[in-house]
Amino acid sequence: MTILDHYKKILGCYLMILVASMPCWSQDCAPVIAENQTFTIAEGLESGGVVGQLTATPCSVDRPLGGWTLTVGNELGVFEINGATGQITVLDTELLDAEQFQLFRLKATVSDGLMTSQEVDVNPSRSEEHTSELQSPDH
Repeated sequence: MTILDHYKKILGCYLMILVASMPCWSQDCAPVIAENQTFTIAEGLESGGVVGQLTATPCSVDRPLGGWTLTVGNELGVFEINGATGQITVLDTELLDAEQFQLFRLKATVSDGLMTSQEVDVNPSRSEEHTSELQSPDH
């Protein structure tokens, strides 16, 4: 046995152990964000105030969700999304001009570390009331 054969044998065993110990995902799928999530932004909401919490279904319980991203519609920097939780907050209330913007059309994605969801619409809209109301898609 040459020294190269010896290393091949060691490396081959190591790789077999590594592959054998890796979790096996039978589903090659991406997380799914609940569609048409709509949030009402309360009049007078301050910077850092919560607009809403995005929800999604992971492909597998072994693959937790993270990497939430606003992909479209936040070019002005009005909103911020917590990458770990999916919570949307107002980053800059100065940009929440009720006369100019009644409805914001955002798109978001989320990842499970392997796959990224498709973009979905998120619709924060202005409220004329001073209450913090959260509208779910089925109301």
